[in-house]
Amino acid sequence: STTSNFGSNLPINATVLSGFYFDTAASERLVIAVNDLSTSTKSLYFGSPATSYSQISGSTLNASAFYVYFAQLNDKLFYSDGLGTLKYISSSNLSNSTAAGKISRIDVINQGSNHGSIPTITVAAPPPSGVTATATAVVANDGNLVFVTITNPGSGYTTAPSVSISGGGGSHAVAFVSLTPPAKPIFLTTHTNRLFAVSADTSIQPDTLYFSDILDGESWDPPGSIRVGGDGDPITGIYSWFGYKLLVFKERSIWSVDADPTQDPADWVISIIS
Repeated sequence: STTSNFGSNLPINATVLSGFYFDTAASERLVIAVNDLSTSTKSLYFGSPATSYSQISGSTLNASAFYVYFAQLNDKLFYSDGLGTLKYISSSNLSNSTAAGKISRIDVINQGSNHGSIPTITVAAPPPSGVTATATAVVANDGNLVFVTITNPGSGYTTAPSVSISGGGGSHAVAFVSLTPPAKPIFLTTHTNRLFAVSADTSIQPDTLYFSDILDGESWDPPGSIRVGGDGDPITGIYSWFGYKLLVFKERSIWSVDADPTQDPADWVISIIS
């Protein structure tokens, strides 16, 4: 019975849809997607088979979901039910929404010269209800501004904001904005320190493979997708294989994507296996 195997505090009429072993420096636990048949509600719980499970606050799943996909990247456990948006569970067992419209990076175009002190970096504000990004400058011994460190990526940006640098003899930088994750993500997989996914949105070509930035499952830049085969044959699953190879299963074929993290994604080798 559910009570003897999965913890006495789970609803008596609960069934487990799927689960994942979530291991971080803070703790290790099982995260399970639970369907409470008594109330027709679905949510996530965390715990272990030897102890009682606790419900994860804010982890409500779509009532029509029949499976939940999980993938861990760093200390975040990303999850999606294929009907809603991409979310994640933190190492403190809290459910969070991914931040849309973050500043993914700020590149220094002109280092300027003779900075006698650290110049001030000001990032323009996003549309209303967004959070303004903040950053600090790093100056080398010769007085050149060598790079900009993002201290808060902000949220809600729809286009790249302007970046102003106070002083510094012509220093100039440009910001890049990350887009939201793919709609209705499914088949979440961690591979080469990126998060990979497919979209269940029927308006998107079904052979499209999405990938996040390296080490950041919340940042999905505009080039962050490729079509595997380009024939419209739907992707039915993905699997992190050996080396940099990601296996892509389609209805009528099997492919590998050599997702070498040292290469530009446009140069990744996509090969048919069968």
